[in-house]
Amino acid sequence: GRPKCEFCNNGYFSGYDGAAECDPCVPGSYTLEEGGFADCQKCSKGSFQSEPASTGCDLCAPGKYTGSVVLATCSNCDAGYLCLEGSVRADEWDCANATVGRPENFYCPEGTGPRPLQVPRNYFSVPRDHSARFNRVGALKCPGISNCLYGIQYPGLLWINSDCADGA
Repeated sequence: GRPKCEFCNNGYFSGYDGAAECDPCVPGSYTLEEGGFADCQKCSKGSFQSEPASTGCDLCAPGKYTGSVVLATCSNCDAGYLCLEGSVRADEWDCANATVGRPENFYCPEGTGPRPLQVPRNYFSVPRDHSARFNRVGALKCPGISNCLYGIQYPGLLWINSDCADGA
C-alpha cells in the first residue's frame, strides 16, 4: 500500500506534497501550528527568532531593533536615539524631546530603551552632532573652570588680569 501522509510537527514544514520528511524552519522563521506548511513564515520587522524549528517570533527588547524580515537577532539602536520593544529602525525615537522639559538633561548611548538616561550632577550631555538638541549620546564630567546645570556646560568666570583675581 501507499505510505500514510502525516502533518509536520510545529516548527517544521514540507516543501512539497508527498515529501518523505519535514524540514525545520531556519532561525528568523516559524510555523504557526501543525499542518505541513509548504514554507515557513518570516519573522516581521521588529521581531526575531534565534532558534530553528520555532512556532513564533519574539519582539526585540527595548534598546534593540530589526529593520528587515527573517532575522535571528536584533541589533542595538543608534546612539542618540532610543528604541521601544518591537522597534523597526535604529533611530526609531529621538532620545528626548521638548515634552521632557530640558532635552539636554538626557542622553542615549547605543542600545538605549525604553527611557533616556538622566545626566548626572556636574556633568553635561554630548550631542550626536552640532544640530542634535534632542539626540544626546553621552555625558562628560564638567571641567574645573565650568559649571554644569541641567546637562548644559556653562563657561566659568575667567579673570582678565591678576588684580581682579585677588579681589582688588
